Amino acid sequence: MKSSPSPLTDRAARSLPTLSGFVVVVAALGFSSGCIVERPARVYYAEPAPVVVTKAPPAPLYEAVPVAPGPDYVWIGGHWHWNGGRWVWHRGYYGRPPHRGAVWVPPRYEARAEGSVFIGGYWR
Repeated sequence: MKSSPSPLTDRAARSLPTLSGFVVVVAALGFSSGCIVERPARVYYAEPAPVVVTKAPPAPLYEAVPVAPGPDYVWIGGHWHWNGGRWVWHRGYYGRPPHRGAVWVPPRYEARAEGSVFIGGYWR
């Protein structure tokens, strides 16, 4: 005697494509949200030592600032960073201040007698 599939098994089999489609959509939304939150390679709490470089940095790149992931995040804008022999763009990201009242001082470039000087960003 051949048994017919139970209604529960039949319903579960029909809902698998819907469930897998839902998982794909949620994953795609997560990967494409555009919110950038990352830890910087090194966090400074005092002004880093200036670095004399051979040439001035290129013009800054435009970055759209996404919505903050939370109320206590600060946008740390992208900047050109001197990497020992060339300029490398570090994209902007959201970071959390290391303590209450901390203020992000962005990196800057100064023209001095010895050449262009790069001074990295830090939390004050």
